[in-house]
Amino acid sequence: MLETQEALKAVLDISPTREVVYTSIHCSVNKTLALPIMADRDYPPHDRVCMDGIALEVSEEKLSAAHTYKIQGIQAAGAPPLELLNTSEAIEVMTGASLPSHTNTVIPYESLNARDDGFSIKSDTEYKLGANIQLKGSDYKSGQLLLSPPLLLKPSHLVIAANCGIEKLPTYSPPRIAVLATGSELVGPHQTPLNYQIRHTNDLMVKEILKEWNFEISIVNVVEDAVETLSAAIQNQLNNSDVLIISGGVSKGKFDFIPGLLENLGVEKIFHLVKQKPGKPLWYGKKVLPEGVTKYVFGLPGNPLAVQVNTIKYIIPFLKQFVHQNPTISFDVVLGENLSVNAKLTQYIPASILLKEGKIIALPQTTKGSGDFFSLKNTHGMLECSLGPKVFPPGTLLPFYPWKPFL
Repeated sequence: MLETQEALKAVLDISPTREVVYTSIHCSVNKTLALPIMADRDYPPHDRVCMDGIALEVSEEKLSAAHTYKIQGIQAAGAPPLELLNTSEAIEVMTGASLPSHTNTVIPYESLNARDDGFSIKSDTEYKLGANIQLKGSDYKSGQLLLSPPLLLKPSHLVIAANCGIEKLPTYSPPRIAVLATGSELVGPHQTPLNYQIRHTNDLMVKEILKEWNFEISIVNVVEDAVETLSAAIQNQLNNSDVLIISGGVSKGKFDFIPGLLENLGVEKIFHLVKQKPGKPLWYGKKVLPEGVTKYVFGLPGNPLAVQVNTIKYIIPFLKQFVHQNPTISFDVVLGENLSVNAKLTQYIPASILLKEGKIIALPQTTKGSGDFFSLKNTHGMLECSLGPKVFPPGTLLPFYPWKPFL
């Protein structure tokens, strides 16, 4: 039986070789950039006017308030730069326009007095040579590295790519994920269960958690605890997915067939059982096909809280690693109240969090066991209480795993 960190290390011991696909920039948020993005030209591509006003050519930082600058023309954004022909005159300029040639300073309208024949500069105006001008290439130079892989793409990154003329971004192909919920006691959410039946919800839970973390499930199936039916379903999903997540059937009961069936289908067990509560019967393995492709399988115990804990602790970091993202999702929080636990196993305690005096405070939520999904409704994630102390006093720093991305 592994410690939790040993189990996580085993799960993350993968060397993904995902295919690079070109994704429309409009569909690239939360994809992983696979290749570097370089600047296709200097930016700004010209000396850029930063304020509406007039452009002058000046050689000193003091200008006469008595002088009236006649306007030679108007420089609009998107138009070729004009040329100032007389240094005693000026060109009106708009924000974003190219700086007219033979000018070196922009005085904003707020610092000008309008005259019948032009503009004069207000007597209290202070400025520096080159004021209100952004020089060509001051943001970045042509050929400069702008985005470096692997990078989880956000809207700000897409703006940079679009500014380089990129319509399709090189991203890593997402994994094909299948979920198989098992149990003869399961009926559909739309059905009325008998007293000895329950509605299946684990598949929904896993699907929606993965969606929160920007992973999509391609196959969902629900199967009764019958050897032939289970075996056929597992084989079918192994054939059509990269990652198979099974809920139920991995413990020690008479109808927990999953470990044996996976072995019969050539899936190598990496580990079974982890020193944690809930979710102790976690099973993980892989199958390497003759052509070198590897299929990964997670077997989760069927209780809802155990499913959620193991999905957050192991599957989300695994999937992030699978697409070359940083697999770390936990961060430390301050325990807001006394917490007593069973010191024999690492425990995962649902908790809500709040911000107080600049600190993230966690408030544990009492549950009635690993089948108590109702207690999760007002929580934001789970605390990890490692082996050792039985009591954690208020103020203790504990790792916190959020149910969905925190930032």
